[in-house]
Amino acid sequence: MLPNQQSKSLSFRYDLNFLRAIAVIAVVLFHFKIAAFSGGYVGVDVFFVISGFLMTKIIVSGFEANKFLILKFYIARAKRIIPALAFMCLVLLLLAWFLLLPSEYRLLSKHVAASVAFLSNYIYIGEAGYFDPTSHEKWLLHTWSLSVEWQFYIIYPIILLAIRRFWAVSGIKVAIVIMAVASFSYVLYLASVNDKTLYFGLLGRVWEMLAGGIVYLFPVTLKKKAKNPFFYLGLLSIFSSILFFDKSFIWPSYLTLLPIVGTMLVIYAANNESWLVKNPIIEFVGVTSYSIYLWHWPFVVALSVFSFGFNLFNVIIGIILSFVCGYLSYLFVEQIFAKIRKVMWQQLTLFTGITAVVFVLATLVFLNNGFPIEQRFSKKVLVADQEYVNREPRKSACLVEHTTQSPHCIYGDNNDEVAVILFGDSHASAIVSAVAESVADKGSVLFIAYAGCLSVQSTYQLGNNSTYCRDFVANELDYIQENYSGVPVVMINRWSYYLKGKVGNNQPLVYFTDERFVTQTIEQQFEINLTKTLCSLKETNPVSLIKPIPEFSFQVPKFVAKRLLDGDITSPFVTKAEYRQRNSAVLSTIDNAAVACEVTVIDPTKQLCDDSRCFAAKDGRPLYYDDNHLSEFGNRLIQPVIEDLLAYKSILPN
Repeated sequence: MLPNQQSKSLSFRYDLNFLRAIAVIAVVLFHFKIAAFSGGYVGVDVFFVISGFLMTKIIVSGFEANKFLILKFYIARAKRIIPALAFMCLVLLLLAWFLLLPSEYRLLSKHVAASVAFLSNYIYIGEAGYFDPTSHEKWLLHTWSLSVEWQFYIIYPIILLAIRRFWAVSGIKVAIVIMAVASFSYVLYLASVNDKTLYFGLLGRVWEMLAGGIVYLFPVTLKKKAKNPFFYLGLLSIFSSILFFDKSFIWPSYLTLLPIVGTMLVIYAANNESWLVKNPIIEFVGVTSYSIYLWHWPFVVALSVFSFGFNLFNVIIGIILSFVCGYLSYLFVEQIFAKIRKVMWQQLTLFTGITAVVFVLATLVFLNNGFPIEQRFSKKVLVADQEYVNREPRKSACLVEHTTQSPHCIYGDNNDEVAVILFGDSHASAIVSAVAESVADKGSVLFIAYAGCLSVQSTYQLGNNSTYCRDFVANELDYIQENYSGVPVVMINRWSYYLKGKVGNNQPLVYFTDERFVTQTIEQQFEINLTKTLCSLKETNPVSLIKPIPEFSFQVPKFVAKRLLDGDITSPFVTKAEYRQRNSAVLSTIDNAAVACEVTVIDPTKQLCDDSRCFAAKDGRPLYYDDNHLSEFGNRLIQPVIEDLLAYKSILPN
């Protein structure tokens, strides 16, 4: 994504500029959903190879001439990258004040800060996959690749300097090949387990940039007749990837070799004379490719966020605006800063200052929660939008992730008397305050929950070889039975999520370990293990089970706020039929297990639904802080159900 334009001297590589043009066109058309470019995301991989080639050339040739200065290298990269990125971020922050809800503004500010700090790839690892639908609402998603490249630029010369200290250039050659093979092997492993960090992570992309370094360090002198076969075979590899791959492929993986090797072949061919690589259109697109890349994605997001849609007219306008803004950014930002000829410390101060200004502005927006003030939106809209922060305040301290033991948080004023144990996943965190209110005059709540972990024995998470979840459930069930025998246990999970994934999907996220289950469906496995878990627990403790909370396919606070902006005060909903369809296997399993183990069942739909619909809001206020977790406002609706069916009459002590 980062053009390394040079004045058009004899050393100017028209073939590299051609590759940049092809890469950015592929990415832009893919993002604007042009069907023929279903694999256009490989343009990023092409850029990585180019970057690796150029950076290796700059560093190693500097070594050979005894002129390499690492600070000068960093400043040159900053001059190329930071100004255009910072300018785009500033424009987005300014426009967002007028266009985005506070929750959206806050998320944008977080991504701006991460982008200018060149850490956005790791922020996105923790949020959603690159191809997930929600990613099309993130204005700076595309900066993940800039972060990867910047991280590479920081680390790469340090490693090469260390190698050079002990070996000559020949040692660098060997080291780069070893590092490339190690990185690619790491990718193959992560791809085999479908690891979520694969797409955005630096370690999974290093080999692509090192492939470019290999081209420079292992040059091949081709005769004129051999250049064309290399060139066209390389192009065929790249275009085949663009045309025939799509977002269903795990990426990167062994398939990524196709565009990577194709790019290497084109660079080896060094075809600088063909009209194909030197024509004015390709030259223009290649030279402005960085700014085009920067500006195209916000227009893609705008079509989605503002509901314009991806019809042909809107797509054409979006593409035109991407190229126009890219050209203006190149002309008035990239070119102006490229001409700066100050001493190194002055340039260092300048680019550090630019980064700091944008980072501080973004941080102010974030710390002020996106400025939810009535000068921007009406009070009703703000209340709806801000429901996303109305969640259990001790969640981060008490809801477990990536460990095998709970902190055993106590909720309520009576810390000496545990009246109820709440056991489950993040849905337990979403209702713990309501449960605490329900039993306030009897005692406190012992909270034990693990985010994203089905609280059923012998459960493994798909795509993750960690045994944390399985061990957590086993350890905590033992802890409850050994230390709190006779204390009622309330169990809640986002049940159907583990059997079907998010709303709209149908991909199980768990599997069970007993070899008896080899021929059984995931639903049958679930019923056997849930029944075993409940019956075992029931031997020492009274048990209540909460049926599934209704889920939605959208972020409820933002959805309701936008409806209110349009003057629509009706609550969004899912039908009872849709609720039953999604949860059919879970509902029947819970009913069967309840009979088999004599446990109490609590039905939250009695308060969240009427006879035909389950609502996302009440009187214009969302009941959820996202698409599936009840907010602190919403969880109070189910408090009467907990009190009536769980509590005083049959389970809690008098």
